[in-house]
Amino acid sequence: MAFIFSDGVNNLGSELPAAGATLSVPLNVFTSSTVSNFVLLKYLAQVSGGYYFDLCRGGEEELLVDVTRALGKEAVFQFVGASFDPTSVEDVFPVHPVPAVCGVGGRFPVTGRLLKSDASVTLNYGFGGVVTRSVTVQLVASQASPMAAMCRLWAQRKVDHLSLFGEQHKAEIQALARQYNFVAPGMSLLVLESLDQYEKYGIVPDGVALPDLHGQFVAAKDAHRTAEETRVRQKLEQYRDKWGERVKWWRTQFLSPGDDVVEAEREKRAARRAADIYSKAGARREELQRRRYERETELRMLAGPADHSLPLTKSCAIGRGGGGGGGGGGGGGGGGGGQRMKKASVAVSDNPCPCLAEAMCCPSAACPPRPACAPDVIALERCAACEEDLCEECEPLVDETGPLKRSEGAGGAEEPVSSSIALKAWDPNTPYMQRIKEAARDGIQAAYSAYLSECREYGAAPSFFLDVAEYVNTLGDRTLALRILSNVVELGVDDPQLLRIFGYKLDEWECNALAAVVFERVQKLAPHEPQSHRDLANVLTKQEDYTRAASLLWQVVIGQWDSRYDEIELTALTEWNRVLWLARNSGKPVELPKDLVLVAGLEQCLICPIDVDIRISMAWDTDMTDIDLHVIEPSGEECYFGHNRTTHGGMLSRDFREGYGPEEYMCKIAPQGVYKVRAKYFASHQQSLSGGTTILLMFSTNYARDSEEKKLITMRLAESQDLVDVADVTFLKPADDARTQKLLVSMHKEEDVLDKKAQKEVEATLKECDEAEKKESREHKAKMAALKKVKPEKPKKDGNELLKKANKSGAGQKTTERKPKKRRNYKGKW
Repeated sequence: MAFIFSDGVNNLGSELPAAGATLSVPLNVFTSSTVSNFVLLKYLAQVSGGYYFDLCRGGEEELLVDVTRALGKEAVFQFVGASFDPTSVEDVFPVHPVPAVCGVGGRFPVTGRLLKSDASVTLNYGFGGVVTRSVTVQLVASQASPMAAMCRLWAQRKVDHLSLFGEQHKAEIQALARQYNFVAPGMSLLVLESLDQYEKYGIVPDGVALPDLHGQFVAAKDAHRTAEETRVRQKLEQYRDKWGERVKWWRTQFLSPGDDVVEAEREKRAARRAADIYSKAGARREELQRRRYERETELRMLAGPADHSLPLTKSCAIGRGGGGGGGGGGGGGGGGGGQRMKKASVAVSDNPCPCLAEAMCCPSAACPPRPACAPDVIALERCAACEEDLCEECEPLVDETGPLKRSEGAGGAEEPVSSSIALKAWDPNTPYMQRIKEAARDGIQAAYSAYLSECREYGAAPSFFLDVAEYVNTLGDRTLALRILSNVVELGVDDPQLLRIFGYKLDEWECNALAAVVFERVQKLAPHEPQSHRDLANVLTKQEDYTRAASLLWQVVIGQWDSRYDEIELTALTEWNRVLWLARNSGKPVELPKDLVLVAGLEQCLICPIDVDIRISMAWDTDMTDIDLHVIEPSGEECYFGHNRTTHGGMLSRDFREGYGPEEYMCKIAPQGVYKVRAKYFASHQQSLSGGTTILLMFSTNYARDSEEKKLITMRLAESQDLVDVADVTFLKPADDARTQKLLVSMHKEEDVLDKKAQKEVEATLKECDEAEKKESREHKAKMAALKKVKPEKPKKDGNELLKKANKSGAGQKTTERKPKKRRNYKGKW
């Protein structure tokens, strides 16, 4: 004989013993809680031949008498089970041994379904599961009563059996109750009169009894489906643009400590190449321009001043590709930290340079100096389809058969790195922890005894169990730590916040199976919160259940959530793409959601696995709470909500001032050094059962790469305005110098190609100028010869010239010009 004292409420694991397990002795069950799983407790007592006692009923004296009588009796006479041909009979209940207590009329009811016209069933009775008596009953279908009450009785017996696993068979129980018109556990009796009531509870009106209402219900359901598709399409279009901004950030080539050396050398090569083009091709065109001007001047002088048929050439100077701009683009697009170093190309154009053209138009100008606008004007390569820099942005990142791929130069190639994550130890520094630590000097059992003593005073506070469980885990006893931690769930079985605390700690301790059970319950309790789906998806990803994990994350993307959860979809898309990448690499590709077809081209836009050197994600368990993530990079630059983009490419997501987060920090090409991670408890607008807020931080290096490393930590922030140092993430690149040399070699190869291209352009320009020089020289000689054959007429002399000639040749006669007489003004002044 065995005794069990429990409420029967399941917290973790399976509700019943493992399949095939038997109870060899009678089990007497006692419960004293008003919130108990009475069905399960009665089943355990009946199946073993024991008794069930509810201590909440009756007085203590009456209960003592009942227990004494029951335990003093002999073994209980039971219905052990039925034997039958499964092709003739099915669904016989009871299935398990139960006390053979006769009901109304002195009969013990056994129900089942007859599949053939006749069959035989053997009913077995006995004690303690041992058959001592058998009775065979012959069943004939023609003698069966067509009463609806008999069908309802069978359905009720089946529901009683399924109720032992109520959560697993919830849909089947509800279907039986609706079919046979009775109220099952977890259901209510409803009286529905209007279409709105049927829609509210999702009950389809009877098409025979209520044909009009049934038609209206079907039409309304179709309208809701259409409206939902429209909403999903609009949301996907909205986040297609937002996701495109994140992908554009990911594609941006930020300067790392080795890249600045490469880019400086690239600029020197570009400047040297541009100078060669200007000194050769530019000087040759300037010379051609001066020769043109000299020839035209010579022709004018020979033709005479009255001939204006030969205009001066106003512009034929060397130009620089790119049109307008002076020095703005000359640096190859390096304008400041955090901007992409774009590919540059230098081109010689026939468009005149304004400064040089103005100098050439001046007849008296000598050989002009090099104009101020001569430095390179770089022409940036752009995509003609999307008018964005870098054509690879238009390249689809997924195909129908191959694995998910990343664009070239987008950080997809892995490099040897060395990283370590030093987590800050959490020390609550409370009186009960000081006493438990003192007791731990005598061993872990002494610490456990001290914990049991402290439970009398602090047993109602979840933070007490969290602190003690964490400390016991550091002592090396994970099993005992889990036993202590499970008391958090006992405080409020149906409280999502306490379940999240428990699940986060299980996730940190790599108890993935138990964590999945906990987050399954959280999802059912709080399906309206996207964090419930995301937490479960992250645990399932660890268990390699990629199909369900991807489905949950996609639900976060397309779901209709409260405004305080805005942009959690971007985090979900990042993790969704990682799940797709993991599934494809493991040989178990995930089927893409059908919603992608609602928007044209959405598949190519949203499917883009983002891999980064460092990713830090922080979520918390309390709603309506603002916790800020702060990351200090090795350069000393701090990334937080007021400065969410750093020089070296660090990016912080939206500041969640309400809800559960998450906030995430990512850096694609992380400079080596130590990253200090801090969490600031800014404000909370909700009372917490745990006396604070528990945060979960996930640290990943080489995120979404084969060499990914991940660590988790949970930490409790007790007071608002707390700024806590969480971890120091050390990220080192031992092969940094080798990488720089490799990049230099690759850069010089690219610049050599551009040098050859520039040399060809110079040669083509020189050849063009030589041909133009020969042609214009021949034309000039022909014009000069034609002008020399024609004698120009002498200009006629006017009267002034004759007067001057007479004055010079006169015999001392002087002639003076008559000056005009001055007139007085009206004031009498000269």
